[in-house]
Amino acid sequence: MKRKMGLIMVMLAVMSVVIASSPDVQAASAGLPGLIGGQYGSEDFTNLEHMASLDSLERSFSEDDDFGHQWSGIWQGSIVAPASGKITFTAETNQSIRILISGKQVVAASAAVASGTVSMVKGKAYPIEVRYVHEGGDSYDSHLKVQWSWAGQAAVSIDAANLSHTQAQEQQWSQKAQAAEEADDDDDNNNADNDEGDAGPVVAFKYVPMGLDITIGGKPFASYFTGTSVTPRPFFANVKTPSGMQVTRHCLPIEGQDSMDHFDLHPGIWLTFAGINGNDYWRLKQRTEHEMFLGKPQGGPGKGTFTVSNFYLDSKKRSGNRIAHEICKYTIVARKNYSLLIYDSTISSDEHDLQFGDDQEYGLGIRVQTPIEERHGGQILNAEGLTKAEEGPSDDPGNLYGKASNWCDYSGVMDDTLIGMTIMPDPNNFRRSWYHARDYGLLAANPFGRNKVAGLPREDVLIKKGQKLHLGFGIAIYSGVKGSVIDRNAMYKDYLEVISKQK
Repeated sequence: MKRKMGLIMVMLAVMSVVIASSPDVQAASAGLPGLIGGQYGSEDFTNLEHMASLDSLERSFSEDDDFGHQWSGIWQGSIVAPASGKITFTAETNQSIRILISGKQVVAASAAVASGTVSMVKGKAYPIEVRYVHEGGDSYDSHLKVQWSWAGQAAVSIDAANLSHTQAQEQQWSQKAQAAEEADDDDDNNNADNDEGDAGPVVAFKYVPMGLDITIGGKPFASYFTGTSVTPRPFFANVKTPSGMQVTRHCLPIEGQDSMDHFDLHPGIWLTFAGINGNDYWRLKQRTEHEMFLGKPQGGPGKGTFTVSNFYLDSKKRSGNRIAHEICKYTIVARKNYSLLIYDSTISSDEHDLQFGDDQEYGLGIRVQTPIEERHGGQILNAEGLTKAEEGPSDDPGNLYGKASNWCDYSGVMDDTLIGMTIMPDPNNFRRSWYHARDYGLLAANPFGRNKVAGLPREDVLIKKGQKLHLGFGIAIYSGVKGSVIDRNAMYKDYLEVISKQK
């Protein structure tokens, strides 16, 4: 899909700021003028079209803006308070607008005038986010008008000099727009491949309140959660094999049927870290915040993809500071007897260095159905044929815990059917993964636990400001009749071929 880069340049070119000499204006002018964000080709903040700026909170939109009948926009930055005390924001629009100050909604208006009040300190800059929705209809025309008032001052326009954004925010939105464009290009290529006869059951996506429901050939495959109150980080749950049998433990576990331990930490399939700059996301000490879907999920015969933007915060609260930014692309490939779920994650920060520590609880984790846990007769197996999952490094040559391997598998028989999952780290990761394997159904591929998992001297991973860390993993999800021989090396080869075409 062609991007509207010309529109970006026009919008940036027309931004104007009146520079005044007051302290509050000087504080705002320390950043870049106006707010920065993105324009979406839908009403629900999906299908990111391009990066866009907003130089004023009094703005009209028309057909000339080339946004279409249905679209939405998010703009972020800082706003400098004009006075101390209660500041009232009044919004007028013929569509829908929400304004958040410091992460809290202050005003929301829908085809009406609405107001809200927040306490501010004169000259202090506060994070602001504006969300605007053009809800369709026959007209391209829409407008927004936001003013503010305070004690002794009637409602007045918000001076453009009170609005600013940082270079880091602009870079983040640029990255999101680029990722969305790359995802679109990949989907165009994939659709072209499918047109040439790449047959397979259709992978389809449906938006639900907390994420996506994913089907393959019209049958449930998995639910993708952007985060829940129990598990405040993204994950896949209720993952099923091509035969329709669920291979991940129930989310939430069913008392009397499932093992109940770590009910919140082990929801199904997930990628996370016990320490980024001391923040523990594996054990849910801090929140991983889903920001948005980058573009619309793209399904089709044999393959589907979607991409998300996440932030790792320094608190369990949504108002926490952003420590690291992640863009993760997920690919689902449908085969006859197995499905591939592929993670392609890039983590970075434009604000500071990122230090990843050394712990068992890092990387790509899975939790299998209770009946196929090793302690109940299931089997853990790696590419070298090792099968024991004794906790911690040991001298036992049969113990696979802490060993690096091209793949590691967890499987077992349930209802006379062989089901399982094989974790396959991307060989282009910064380091091979060691496996944290437990008899109670947990398996994790961990490239960070050099000491805690592999028993080697500790060596933390430092990602310098502005650098990017790439992590890729594949999970083969399969089933077969009891006694089947599963060719896991062939699935691993298939995974390598798929990701080689994506690079």
